[in-house]
Amino acid sequence: QLNATDIGGLFRSIPGLNVVSSSNGNNRMVVRGISSQTGLSAYGVQGDTTATYIDDTPMTSAAGPVRAISGSLFDMERVEVLKGPQGTLFGEGSQGGTIRYLYNAPDREAIDYKIKLGFHNQDKSDDDSHRVDVMLNLPVSDTFAVRLSGFTSDEAGWIDKTNVTPIQKDINSNKAEGGRLAAKWWASDKLSIQASIFDVSLDTEGAVVSQSLPYVDSDNGSFVGIDPYSIYEITLYNLRFDYDLEWATFTSTTSYYEREVN
Repeated sequence: QLNATDIGGLFRSIPGLNVVSSSNGNNRMVVRGISSQTGLSAYGVQGDTTATYIDDTPMTSAAGPVRAISGSLFDMERVEVLKGPQGTLFGEGSQGGTIRYLYNAPDREAIDYKIKLGFHNQDKSDDDSHRVDVMLNLPVSDTFAVRLSGFTSDEAGWIDKTNVTPIQKDINSNKAEGGRLAAKWWASDKLSIQASIFDVSLDTEGAVVSQSLPYVDSDNGSFVGIDPYSIYEITLYNLRFDYDLEWATFTSTTSYYEREVN
């Protein structure tokens, strides 16, 4: 309803939450004003005060609180912003609170699909921007279903670097693509098993420092003849077991993820 594609478009409607975002996974989540003092430097990283989760997997960045994942909000069940401290349930890095991105699980009842197209133009930009989101839910049998969602976006930049020849136009443009594949098996009336893969790749035309400090020439590091860029990639694998004990549900979740920042 808010037409938000990530947490940057959602936080304005959440009391007590503030988000500072530049690009390519560089997001600082602050709940109730609690935040560590670390900056963008990788040499003086401090612990985060707001934990970030994708489903049941902690994605709190080891690279510091300014590099939190912002999440794609398409085909999502809900976003939880839990005010802190949340250390009892969510452990380290949740003094201020915890943000959870909970995606829709495969549905064995019916075929479902969704397509969302977006297009916009921004002042001071020479190009147009677009985004495409798709989702397909496919029941394979009465006990097995697959759900696939994906997106691609091209965001035109609007900042020009004028202290070089020729002038570099729209240095903060970026492209992103990714998706999620989930398969769920209802092994019995009590046991269900779900496996999922979540993958996101973001490629920025200009270096991150060029976007965060676009008007400070001495901090706009770049080399003549080499176009600045930055790359941010995340791949997450998850396997989850749920067993109904009648008086409670036993859940076991195992995850592995890779994060690459260049």
